[in-house]
Amino acid sequence: MPIDYRIDKQRGVVWSRATGVVTDADLLQHQERLRRDPDFQPHFRQLFDFTSGTVNAVTGRAIRQLAAAPAFGKGSKRALLVHADSAFGLARMFQTLRDEQEDEVAVFRDEAAARAWLGVE
Repeated sequence: MPIDYRIDKQRGVVWSRATGVVTDADLLQHQERLRRDPDFQPHFRQLFDFTSGTVNAVTGRAIRQLAAAPAFGKGSKRALLVHADSAFGLARMFQTLRDEQEDEVAVFRDEAAARAWLGVE
């Protein structure tokens, strides 16, 4: 699976990581897996690391679907970590769509900055 995650219940953080070629289906499945995971809570924070993944196969339609029905609740902080410009563009699209819902989503190119923003070491 191109997207794996680990839930740290004690710290309230979901650590997601994309590797290889990521598709629309991969992102939608990841969201659904989180919803169904008994350890997941919508108020958790998330660091989603796309630095080892390629998102060229991801469409704007999937980003709109993800933004329309997020697994995370309002006010939960989500940091999207990217290196590639294509991933940056899609992450910013998601951020813009969620900003309309008063979510806290930010896009970073630096992991230390993303962690600091989330308040995790």
